Amino acid sequence: MSKPYLNIDNIEIQRDYVTKFLGVLIDENLSWKSQISNVSSKISNSIGILYIETFLIRNFSLNFIFHSFIAI
Repeated sequence: MSKPYLNIDNIEIQRDYVTKFLGVLIDENLSWKSQISNVSSKISNSIGILYIETFLIRNFSLNFIFHSFIAI
């Protein structure tokens, strides 16, 4: 079954399946899948950077970087 399109003055309005509102991704089913995927991607990038820096930086600086990357 095809989903209906929205036309205004014979102009088809594009349908968004995911939109960002106040920093939260909201999909058409109101599930958290897209938000969780986005946040986990950002965290995994930050964890990778922190892992590399553990061999180069002291614990105090590493703790500071951790809180700037992950803790909000």
